[in-house]
Amino acid sequence: MTATPHPAAEVFLVNAVFRPRRIAEPAGVLFLAARAREAGYTVRVVEPGLEPAGDSRLGLDPAGVASLITGQAGPGRPDEGLDSPRPRPLVVGISSMSWQLEDTLALARELRDRGFRGLLVGGGHGPTLDPEAYLLPDSPLDAVVVGEGEEPFRELCDYARELARAGEPRGLVPIAGVLWRTPEGPRGEPPAPRLADLGRLPHMARDVLERKLEAFGGFEVGASIVSGRGCFARCAYCSISAYLDRQPGPRFRQRPPQDIVGEMASIHARYGVERFNFEDDNFLLPGRAGAARAEAFARACSSLDFRPRFFLQTRPDQVTEEALRPLLEVGLEDINVGIEAVFPGDLELFNRGGTAEDAERCLAVLHALGFTPSTENRRPSFRVGYITFHPYSTLDSLERSLAFLRRHELSPKKLKVTLRLYPATPIGARAAADGLALPGGGFRFLNPEVEAFYEALSGWLELWTPVRERVRSAEKRALSMVPPRDPDGVLVRTRMDLDRLAHEVARSLLEAAKSSDWATAVDRAAARARADLAAVAAGTDYRQACALADEIGRPEAGVDGWR
Repeated sequence: MTATPHPAAEVFLVNAVFRPRRIAEPAGVLFLAARAREAGYTVRVVEPGLEPAGDSRLGLDPAGVASLITGQAGPGRPDEGLDSPRPRPLVVGISSMSWQLEDTLALARELRDRGFRGLLVGGGHGPTLDPEAYLLPDSPLDAVVVGEGEEPFRELCDYARELARAGEPRGLVPIAGVLWRTPEGPRGEPPAPRLADLGRLPHMARDVLERKLEAFGGFEVGASIVSGRGCFARCAYCSISAYLDRQPGPRFRQRPPQDIVGEMASIHARYGVERFNFEDDNFLLPGRAGAARAEAFARACSSLDFRPRFFLQTRPDQVTEEALRPLLEVGLEDINVGIEAVFPGDLELFNRGGTAEDAERCLAVLHALGFTPSTENRRPSFRVGYITFHPYSTLDSLERSLAFLRRHELSPKKLKVTLRLYPATPIGARAAADGLALPGGGFRFLNPEVEAFYEALSGWLELWTPVRERVRSAEKRALSMVPPRDPDGVLVRTRMDLDRLAHEVARSLLEAAKSSDWATAVDRAAARARADLAAVAAGTDYRQACALADEIGRPEAGVDGWR
């Protein structure tokens, strides 16, 4: 795949996301870049989904990224379109989640095949939680960083520079938080305690924001902000909690509001950006502490010479009128609440530490403050994180979940959300011990009737999704135009009809799964559901909605659905 190379750099940092659904700024990579630059290194950040791939397309696969970094189109083959030969970097760091293991190793092999002999280092949640998988004896990686990486990675850069100057290896140096590949398995030093004062870190680099503005300047682009790190909760399914267990030090830290607002001001002054996405999971805190932090942040925002608009994430126990009112006054437009479950057995399994009543109270507060579900296309809006299926789901737990999602008119996309298993988490370990875990974070269901229900519902949703998304994509685009392009409301009306149909189909399939002859009943209910969808797709409203969608046109790939 053709790639336009970056200028020569000592350090390349790659976010191992090769098939992005939403291109966010990779905070971990960008903090490493900022720290390495602070130490005097030239750094290039590679976000594969934003790299030119030829023919006005964006997006590179691992081979394309390797070509971009090395100037080699393939093993031993300089590409005429690349500036080759040119200086090779000292270090390539690859940030990886657990499910990106294969892509990470594929990129590392492609780099080795093209003659790269510098340090290849993995980092992020994947290598931290399972370093052995990344550092098998035949792995192309040299090392991985465990835990937060700013200082260990900077020390690795120092080591690589010394190695290049000496011209020969001097052994594997002990660096806190770095595990090296050896024939006996990963060997190295445990990580140092996490940095307690986040104010000592440089602000994250803005390479990816600049690329987004360049690629999608005709659309509003938001900047990512990290207001804190870690989490005070210990949810049994969460990779963040397991990740935090791998390193000593405070599990949850937040930046001072003045520092956050100062970063927002500098981004606005440099790029003109007014929309910000707080990417950390807990912008607030429970109780009075959450309200106090919200008030302090709102006071700090009063110093800005523009009105920001921002998105944040939080838990239901942190949603209070006292915390959200001051944030609404200074630009809060969108909030994601991680409710995740309402069935008592699921809440206990997940170790969520809350109740179904907490979820209901949370949504009541949001409605009282004027928030509407994101599907209603009005601000301020809310969306909900929810885990519908897990290995131990029962028909009773699913009945509670489906009723909750339907009653609050939440997006039917939640109907198909399944838990991703991480071996290092309590649920992942339990599922593995019970023989339910599958490679790549998947699982089998303990209950066969749940399996039948899931297969029928997911199969129907595969048919429903493109039908619905054709309308939904046009709906969002039409309502963002001035004036709006849905004067008769056919897009909104059709999408709402499709959403109601999805909730009704889920309910009918669940009822079938509860019958004594559940296998036959589910098959019959699924056949009726397919017929109902076909009838809607053949109806007058849907045909009119599609005609309007074609007239409006589709947004550029990768933009629709961004926060």
